[in-house]
Amino acid sequence: YSVNDRFCLGHTRLAIHDAPNGRQPIYNEDGTLCVTLDGEIYNYRELKRRLQNRHQFRT
Repeated sequence: YSVNDRFCLGHTRLAIHDAPNGRQPIYNEDGTLCVTLDGEIYNYRELKRRLQNRHQFRT
């Protein structure tokens, strides 16, 4: 979970198959945005291609 003065975010996952470092929430480079997900992103290759010039990917 993550808590600050503006929000509280919690997440749990069923880790049947997942990367060992699949902890959530996931923050952007400067910690101003975060995301939590329960599901799959099928177009991840396209999204990564479009965003890789502006963002650093850790997974």
